[in-house]
Amino acid sequence: MITYLAVFSLAVLTSLLSTRCVMNWANRKGWVDQPDYSRKLHAGPMPRIGGTAIYLSLLLSLGSLYFFPTVVAASFRQQLFEAMKLLSLSGMMLLIGLWDDLKSLKPWTKFSAQIVVALTAWLLGFRILLSWSPTGEILQLGILSLPLTIVWIVGITNAFNLIDGMDGLAAGAALFAAASMLVPSLGEGQFLSPLMLLALAGSIIGFLKFNFNPASIFLGDSGSFLLGSMLSLLAVEYSYKSTTAFAIGVPIVALGLPVLDTITVVLRRFLNGKPMFLGDRRHIHHILIERGLKPRNAVILLYGVCGLFGLSSLLFPNPSGRITPIVLVLLGSCICFGIQQLHCAEFRELMGYVARGLRYQRRFLIGNVMTGRMIDGFRNARKLQDIMTSLSSFLDEMEFSRAEVRVPCLDEKSALLLKNWAVKDDGPYHCLYQWTPARKQGSIGNADNKAGIEASGRGLNTHFRLEFVFKITDYSARLTLPFEEVKDVDIGRLTFYHPTTARLPVSAVCLLSRQIWKEFEQAVNRIVDRSIERLSDQKADPNASASNSDHKTPVLASLPLEWAAPIMNRMTGTHSRH
Repeated sequence: MITYLAVFSLAVLTSLLSTRCVMNWANRKGWVDQPDYSRKLHAGPMPRIGGTAIYLSLLLSLGSLYFFPTVVAASFRQQLFEAMKLLSLSGMMLLIGLWDDLKSLKPWTKFSAQIVVALTAWLLGFRILLSWSPTGEILQLGILSLPLTIVWIVGITNAFNLIDGMDGLAAGAALFAAASMLVPSLGEGQFLSPLMLLALAGSIIGFLKFNFNPASIFLGDSGSFLLGSMLSLLAVEYSYKSTTAFAIGVPIVALGLPVLDTITVVLRRFLNGKPMFLGDRRHIHHILIERGLKPRNAVILLYGVCGLFGLSSLLFPNPSGRITPIVLVLLGSCICFGIQQLHCAEFRELMGYVARGLRYQRRFLIGNVMTGRMIDGFRNARKLQDIMTSLSSFLDEMEFSRAEVRVPCLDEKSALLLKNWAVKDDGPYHCLYQWTPARKQGSIGNADNKAGIEASGRGLNTHFRLEFVFKITDYSARLTLPFEEVKDVDIGRLTFYHPTTARLPVSAVCLLSRQIWKEFEQAVNRIVDRSIERLSDQKADPNASASNSDHKTPVLASLPLEWAAPIMNRMTGTHSRH
């Protein structure tokens, strides 16, 4: 324990000294960040290479262990090669950020360099390996370990770079994450990880003396890359050596704020169609300032969020505890509530889109079921009334405000008895059947019904029309009509009117997806064929026609076929002229 306290204290002291030296050095060299009054709102030039001060403090405090005559220091010296690998990799990230601070690298150049460092880390043995057994048995992921490790290291490194938008925020988040990872690593009996985390935490505390609001030095890309890479590598190191099955969950939750901010930023830029590397002022800390918080208060509030994540992460070393799922549910609820309180338009629309999608899925299911029943009715229909009955059942259940069917005039007087349907002439050879909901429909066949239909037609300006035109095969040829009367005789029409107030016309989508017009066309043609065949039989057998009680004149059977269909419909009253 004395060694741990000594390393921590030495890290704080050396950080205070190195930060002051780096500040003076940066001011003399002109390595400062100039305000641009758009995204950079600080008052004047500010040194921007604070990461070098933290790194110097790390080297000095850890190097002092060479002179400590303790068991912990001896164990550290035995693992010196592992420590050198970790410090070298984080130093490489530091150099990438430092070069960007001084020369402004292109985003893809920085990203590519980070991938190279992460790949080097994987080759040196820093690999994400999952352990699913309480005995510590490691499940080797093979080649899958490579992309997971690269995504983890590069992702956490850039997460700290993205969150470094206010004085002391990124450094404070790293401090809470290091403290959260320190507690379970001490319990595991490790030596390297606790010493590295204590040295990192002490260095951050000393640096925060100059970086907290109002800051006199910035962390810079060098510092954010250093902190992100160091914590990501220590997380991999801890999860590899831990005997806990869910050890990787500790750093994930401990780094909750940077991870959450990165996810929200990437998702928001994706929804807006903006480049992922394009800077803006829409991070969580920027939104808090827009909501009226002062920068200092916003940072303190986010420190509290980091502390909440850190406390939650301590539950992962014992995932079998009954309280763990409850706390995780509460943590997830708090995250959702916090994101909602940010009032981001992108997330509000996204959540609305998801909610509407879930709500419409049920409506789509019902619509497809009703459409399937209607198609079955069309396929089994033997007369026009069967088609209208199937169509009427569908219309009663769905959201249409009106429907029209234009078909040949057939000898089906019973079709007039269907609920909510009315009929009128549409030329000498066709009938137009009109459906309206029960609340708009009067008694069928009288003057009130006709007035109701006309009134409903005037209100169709707030509706959109879904019209299917189909061909009645060889209808004009079978009637042997003169050429001047053939126009539109072979054309039928099925029209639906849908109110424009519905955000998503589920009914129309169901009709289009099931290609309802094809089924309706086949059913109508089948009924027309049977009607023509029946008329032909009546012409061939005048006695059978004369004995039919529905036909009052024996002359009809002797008429040419092209005259029989329209005349017979007028006599049977299938449609009426006014």
